[in-house]
Amino acid sequence: MTFLTSSAVCICEGETALSQRYGRWHIPEAPVAWASVSKLLTGATARVLIDQGVVDDDTPICDLLGVAAGSITVRELIEHRSKLARVLPEQEKDFTAPYSGWTADSFDQRVISRLDSLIGLEPGYSNLGYAVLARIIERVTELPILEAVRQLVSIPSGLERDSLTNADNSSPIARAYSLRGTPVNGWEVSGPWIGAGGFAMTPLDMATFISRSIAPGGVLDPRREPHSWEGIVPLYAHDGALRQSGSLVVINPDTGRVAVAHSLGGVPGAGDHLAESAMKKVMRAVRRENNNE
Repeated sequence: MTFLTSSAVCICEGETALSQRYGRWHIPEAPVAWASVSKLLTGATARVLIDQGVVDDDTPICDLLGVAAGSITVRELIEHRSKLARVLPEQEKDFTAPYSGWTADSFDQRVISRLDSLIGLEPGYSNLGYAVLARIIERVTELPILEAVRQLVSIPSGLERDSLTNADNSSPIARAYSLRGTPVNGWEVSGPWIGAGGFAMTPLDMATFISRSIAPGGVLDPRREPHSWEGIVPLYAHDGALRQSGSLVVINPDTGRVAVAHSLGGVPGAGDHLAESAMKKVMRAVRRENNNE
């Protein structure tokens, strides 16, 4: 870990970038790991498949996966109402690499085959649920989740193909550094878990993608159900945290304003709070600048 921190914040209104701020380890061209904000892209991809009639949001996932899974539907996965556990029992004790080393086949063998036993009593936020949703997307599209999201969501929004990548320690994503100047690697996310927390893109690309996608009828329009957002009118948000990074996205679809923030370093697992603090600081500065004009 490292006690040093860095943050990046981008605020847009429609296609106009109102403010961009980058800390010591962030540069505009470097993708960042978005952690659970990745669920927005996976949910948007599911939205496209629903709109295309490939899947129905009320379809029981047991019909799509061919295994017992209670009465869970695609809609419930998207809205975090599936009652699936937050993570696998064995992942709760793994603080070093809980999402590393997974493939579609290993996910089928180690997760899908016992899905019925992973259902709890109450609905709640679930990384597992979004990994299952990603696996469903992979099966119906016959594409890895990264390529499915590229082809159905990010490229149609106007982004370049390679603007969206996955967050692993071999990719050129922004990283934290120790006091000695050595890079501090975060959690690698692989297999269907990428759809729950493993996508990477630059802050400006994320802000641009969301700005284009929250327009009325868009794939991230929170006025359309089901959707992945948390919050109520007029503000919606989604945050995320990996071991050495965190993120936050806040939108107002009525005004078209989008704010995204990313953090690196600090206390492991607290990156979402650092991102929130950085966003608030920049938004206050933007308000002061507007008041002085």
